Amino acid sequence: MLKAKPFAVWMMSALILFIGLAGNPGHTYACTCVGKLDAAAARDQSDVIFTGKVVSIKKEQLSMKAIKQLDVRFDIDQVWKGKVASELTVKTNLSSDSCGFSFAEGKSYIVYGVSTGTDIQVGLCSRTASLDEADEDIALLGGAAIPAKTAIAAERKDSPVWKLAVYAAAAAAVLAIALWVYRRRKGAR
Repeated sequence: MLKAKPFAVWMMSALILFIGLAGNPGHTYACTCVGKLDAAAARDQSDVIFTGKVVSIKKEQLSMKAIKQLDVRFDIDQVWKGKVASELTVKTNLSSDSCGFSFAEGKSYIVYGVSTGTDIQVGLCSRTASLDEADEDIALLGGAAIPAKTAIAAERKDSPVWKLAVYAAAAAAVLAIALWVYRRRKGAR
């Protein structure tokens, strides 16, 4: 019967842990909406509400493996809630399977968004809709404001490079500790 050395067992455990962290596939999502919110509830739960026309849709690379979000840029017409300029970029997940809202370039929408601190997120379960389906919402929301003339674009603060740096630092720390333990045990003999 083979007897494993404690150091070898420790190194293998550290290696398996590191591979598990580095190989993290990220988040997986499945969208389930529990019915559509009524306009009053959607108003109360949203940080921004506006109407606008989609001027561009850009896929955002969140990891080296997959594109997971879309940046949707709007020219804003009217604002009911939140500080919104004449131009705003919101984020939505790539597909409806992950609660992403399907926007079309050149089309106008009423948008109910939630602030994440750095971005405005829009999802399938919000009351966001094509503008020609928004008469009830516009009637309930009442008078709207005209957006400010400055442009605001929400930008993502985290990037794949940051995650790679964290994994590299963790690997370096594990290797440094393993080398220290190895040298200490070798010197004790």
